[in-house]
Amino acid sequence: DGATGQSPCLLRISNWQEGTQPWDERRYKRKPNEGGFARPQQKNGIVYLGYTLTLGDNQRKAIPAGTSFTLEIIPRPGHNRQAVRRAWLGALWALVHIGGAGSRARRGLGSLRIDGWSGWPECESLPLACATGSPAQWKQAMATGLGRLTKGWFPSPYDSPHPTCIRGGSLFVLPQRSYRTWEEALDAAGLAMQSFRQHREPDNKDVLSFLQRKPLTAAPQRTVFGMPITYRFQQLGGEEVLFQPEDLDRMASPLLLRIVRLGQQYHTAWAHLNGSGLPEGTHITAVPTGKQAGPMPVLPQNPAAAGLVRQFIMEQHQIKRDGKPLVVAEAVQVS
Repeated sequence: DGATGQSPCLLRISNWQEGTQPWDERRYKRKPNEGGFARPQQKNGIVYLGYTLTLGDNQRKAIPAGTSFTLEIIPRPGHNRQAVRRAWLGALWALVHIGGAGSRARRGLGSLRIDGWSGWPECESLPLACATGSPAQWKQAMATGLGRLTKGWFPSPYDSPHPTCIRGGSLFVLPQRSYRTWEEALDAAGLAMQSFRQHREPDNKDVLSFLQRKPLTAAPQRTVFGMPITYRFQQLGGEEVLFQPEDLDRMASPLLLRIVRLGQQYHTAWAHLNGSGLPEGTHITAVPTGKQAGPMPVLPQNPAAAGLVRQFIMEQHQIKRDGKPLVVAEAVQVS
């Protein structure tokens, strides 16, 4: 309500290490793919997921993987209330199980985990899925934690003016396939996403026709993965089209990737946050660039893209045996 004031809690960090590791995509060009690239058109998956880290004068330094620190949360006098404790623990739980920290956090970089917590009675009732040892244990802890947050601590009905991003219909999936290192897991996730999105039809055909002066009737399906997004065509001399939400700078992707260590193995974890895309009725602007730049139409969202993110996640945790799909992942959906 416009009120301001100090936080009810103080924070103290021990054993902190500043970022020291520069991003060098050459380190990942052929690693960890032992046999080289999966397809001639594909980059290494880590390079694909971290592509914005090489744009412009980006000189960010990363905290080295495996770095640990201790965070102490100290309520100020008179603020050690259940509501305050639940707010802090719920936020930290969501940060390490759904989100991440820093640049490209929605694409696997900046994945965090809590090895353990103690001191407040609420710690016992919010299990840490990130500290479990198997996909089945992860699923059980995720289901319990999500239920605690959405139905116990912070119930948020659909008609709430400020619905939570983990509202009903959100999906959390952890494939059972494991990897020896976080690099291998992140690389596999990046290649899977690139393979699914690259040269997707009819998107490329429609956008190419648009650059050749044919009308577009709807935004490309791939825009549901986040915007702005650029289509570039070498056959037209590098001509580009930028798609972005009308009157907005960007649309955060509703698809989140995290790298999860269970025991001594690493897994990819995918989340689809239901209702976190563009509001219904929001239009998308197509901005052509280059020598042949033409009109900038305002397009409706593509109705065919409604289930595209969910389709991608399903493909990551299914394999086919004798022509039949087999589920090989643990999945939790918020009811």
